[in-house]
Amino acid sequence: MVPGTFVTVSGVDGGGKSTLVERLAARAEGHWSEVITLAPLKGDPVLVRQVRSLPAPGEGDWRAREQWMAGYFSLRLAIAARADVEPALARGSLVIADRWCSDHVVNQSYFGADLAEWQPLLDSLPKPDLAIWLDVPPATARERIASRRDAGIGGNDSFLRFAAVRFGEVMSSVPHVRVDGRIPTEEAVRTILEHLLPATQRGEP
Repeated sequence: MVPGTFVTVSGVDGGGKSTLVERLAARAEGHWSEVITLAPLKGDPVLVRQVRSLPAPGEGDWRAREQWMAGYFSLRLAIAARADVEPALARGSLVIADRWCSDHVVNQSYFGADLAEWQPLLDSLPKPDLAIWLDVPPATARERIASRRDAGIGGNDSFLRFAAVRFGEVMSSVPHVRVDGRIPTEEAVRTILEHLLPATQRGEP
């Protein structure tokens, strides 16, 4: 067994994060006393749509709405950290988060929200032992999202182009491992396990 470990998987919609998190959790079973996964930034899609559909007759109203959303998702991260991540790490578990603070920064940058008032809270959240950036070109993400019933804001062309650049900026400021989201999932899982486990625990000589 190894000590509690926190892994985050970041990237745009259509990058393969959910599939990677699921496969990684399955492969990691047995190496930790417990493996848990969470997606703290998913939020309530109905609530998010309702807020974003509110009329915004003036610039001030539009800014207030986006600031409210930035606070909402900042608090979701904090709640997940206190209720799930920190207790699990204390138990010696492996925690795998589908999106974390880097994703929050990219998303809110696109909407023009100012995270300054929330930064002290965000800085207090657990830092990942291993941050994965699952990187895919906008065209690849767009193709994968196209078949979904509800692509959401994550499938917007302008967002995908913006995020491709912004993720590069944000991830360059934190220790991370970049994984090409176009490679087979099992290959990506092997790459991540190479950073998490010694060869003997991966079943290698």
